[in-house]
Amino acid sequence: MSLTKEEVVKRLNVRYTKLRIVLKMAEDTHLPVNKVSALRGGMGEMLLRQNCISDRDCEKCGFESECLVRRTIYSKYEIQPPFATGKDSIGYVLECENYDTEFPEGSELSFYLILFGKTIVYLNIFLMAFYALGQSGLGKENSHFMVDRIINEWKQLVLSDMNVYKENYRVSLLSDYIAYRMNELKGTDEFDIVFESATSIKSDGEFLRSFSPQPVIKSLWRRIYMLDCFEGIETQKIEIEEDDIPQMLTQHSKAIGARRYSSTADRKMELEGIKGNMVLRDVKEPILMLLIAGEITHVGKYSSFGFGRLRVKK
Repeated sequence: MSLTKEEVVKRLNVRYTKLRIVLKMAEDTHLPVNKVSALRGGMGEMLLRQNCISDRDCEKCGFESECLVRRTIYSKYEIQPPFATGKDSIGYVLECENYDTEFPEGSELSFYLILFGKTIVYLNIFLMAFYALGQSGLGKENSHFMVDRIINEWKQLVLSDMNVYKENYRVSLLSDYIAYRMNELKGTDEFDIVFESATSIKSDGEFLRSFSPQPVIKSLWRRIYMLDCFEGIETQKIEIEEDDIPQMLTQHSKAIGARRYSSTADRKMELEGIKGNMVLRDVKEPILMLLIAGEITHVGKYSSFGFGRLRVKK
C-alpha cells in the first residue's frame, strides 16, 4: 500500500524552534572548516563541567533521571523505539554554513541551533554552555568569543546586549514549515535534493557511497518516527513501499568527513559521509513532504554534528 498524505500529516506534529546564534570573536583566531564538530564538542564539555556531579561516570550515577546533560544532549524518548539503544541525540541539531578559517578580532560567526520537543525548554542550559565555551575557548587554539545575539526564524531578536526578548522565543510545528515550503515548491514534480553537509546513511548494513532515493527517503521516514517517539506521539511504524520511491535522473556525490574528540570516550573519532545532490522526478506529495521535513530534521547519523543537512530545490 502506497504512503498517503494523510498518513504523513498525522506524524508531523513535532515541535521545534530554530535559532541563529551569532558569536563575536574576542581575538584574531583560526578555526577549522568544519566548525560544528568543535561547537558540539565544546558545548558538551561545558555542559559536563557545569552540571556533572559524578565524575562523568554515568553508570554509577544515582541522579541520571535529573541530570541536565542527559536532558539536553542525551534526551530520552517518551516512547522507546525498538531499534534505538544507548545514548541518543534526537533532541537537537547544530548547523554552520560558514567555512571560513580566519576570523579577525570583532568579526562574527553564526551557527544554528534547532531544538525539538521537550528539549526546547532547556534553551537557557544550552546558552550557558556556549557562554562558558566563549570564556574557555573554542577549538585547538582556544579561541575566545562572546555570544552577541540570538535571532529566531522570523529574524526577531531573542537575545541582544544581554537583554532577553522572551516573547520572540517561539515554538513552531514541523507541519507548518512543510506547508509553507510546499507552497513555494508547487508547480513541478522534479526536484534537486542538495545535501549541503556530509550525510551518513546506512543501507543493508553499509554506509552509502553514492546517493539513492530509496535509502534517503526511508531514513527520513525513520527520523520522523523517532521524533514522534521522542514527543510521545503514538504512531505505527509503516514501511515505505517500492511504488513510493521517485525516479532518480542524476546524482553526484563525494566522500567527506569530520574529526572529533569525544571527552566521554576519551578518544578521537572519524565521522564519514558523502556530500552532493540527486535529481528526482515523479515525486509524490507524501514523499516531497518527507524531503522537506529533512530541511529541519536532517537525515542519517551524526545530525547533532551538523551531518545530513539538505535542501529541496526546483
